[in-house]
Amino acid sequence: MVSLASAFGGHIEPRFYVNTGVFVVTNRCAGVFSMPPLALHPNHFGEQTWLNIQAHLWGVTLEDLDPVYNCMTLVEEHFGLDRYKDASIIHYAGQSADLDKLAKTIAADDAKWKEIGR
Repeated sequence: MVSLASAFGGHIEPRFYVNTGVFVVTNRCAGVFSMPPLALHPNHFGEQTWLNIQAHLWGVTLEDLDPVYNCMTLVEEHFGLDRYKDASIIHYAGQSADLDKLAKTIAADDAKWKEIGR
């Protein structure tokens, strides 16, 4: 992030790197959503890295979101958690490579919610 920021004239000292699946900001910080130059990033985390750089440059103060607003299926599965019953937002970061599998995962999550009356 340091070298990428400096390539565009910025100086940062990284203090964080956050997943951007669910990101809530006030209008004062809307500049963090500025688009990166086309073809800047060679990987699928490019927009996330760019947003993290922008958050540093804008001096954004970050706070963690409660899992009720940021329930990530891969994390739930990896750590054996089951917070679906409390979640208001579920996101599926990193699961778009196999859209058929993703559709089945979403359907299974929807079934879990219906089962518990959501």
